[in-house]
Amino acid sequence: MRLDPSENDFRGALRAYARRSSVPICKTPQAIDFTVDQEDGKVSITLVSAHRKMPLERASATAILRKWLPSIWGRSALENQLALDGTGNKWSLRKLESGGVLLSAPGFSPNLEFLEVDLEYALMEACSNGFLKGESKSRTHSLKEHQFTIDTPQKVRRLNNRIHDVAMEVDEVDL
Repeated sequence: MRLDPSENDFRGALRAYARRSSVPICKTPQAIDFTVDQEDGKVSITLVSAHRKMPLERASATAILRKWLPSIWGRSALENQLALDGTGNKWSLRKLESGGVLLSAPGFSPNLEFLEVDLEYALMEACSNGFLKGESKSRTHSLKEHQFTIDTPQKVRRLNNRIHDVAMEVDEVDL
């Protein structure tokens, strides 16, 4: 199967709504938007509070996953991160004991609790599209080609060719 980035539609955004707010009577939308840039494949994460938006993050798909997933899973926390809007707003993301994920952006929105699974899904969906759009084009051309078998001239690119290289050095294995 061959994935062609030009065949996929990367328009639109995924929005994950908060399941709980520290202000219980808050009826305006409180959410996080995950979008993929059409030009460079970068993933943008934006906090939405009513009609205001605060950009939290903009980076490559792999950088976003490496930074956000450990916080969602509770292995580390993102503390005092600067928003990208240039206002000096700070935000934090950490896992709660109850299983949710708390996003706090003092002065912008109330503390928000998201379902872990909602954030995981949105991240995976946006970052997989970002990877297909931007990063895969540059990486696949640099992978080393190997002759897969002697019988067929088909070339296979491998992400980790150490096992293949070791196997090619062994002529016969005694069982």
